[in-house]
Amino acid sequence: MGIIRLSNIENFTKEPSMPKMKSVKGAVKRFKVKKNGQVKRGTAFRSHILTKQDAKTRRRQHTPKVVAKTDEKNIKAMIVS
Repeated sequence: MGIIRLSNIENFTKEPSMPKMKSVKGAVKRFKVKKNGQVKRGTAFRSHILTKQDAKTRRRQHTPKVVAKTDEKNIKAMIVS
C-alpha cells in the first residue's frame, strides 16, 4: 500500500503538452486552398446518371468552383495545415 512506483512519479512531473490540432479528413479530401487563399471545391451531381442532364449543365460542371467567402473560415479551420 505504501509502495510508490517510479514510473507513476515520472508521469506526474512531466509538463502537460497541448493537444494536437487534427484536421477533419473528410474536409481534406474535398477542399484545397489555392495560392490566393480561396478554397477550391468540387461540383455536385457529377457521379452517375449524367445522361438525364443536358449538355450545357454537364459542361458547366467542368469549370472550377470556389467556396463562398462566408464558409471559407470554417473550412480552413477544418483543414488546419
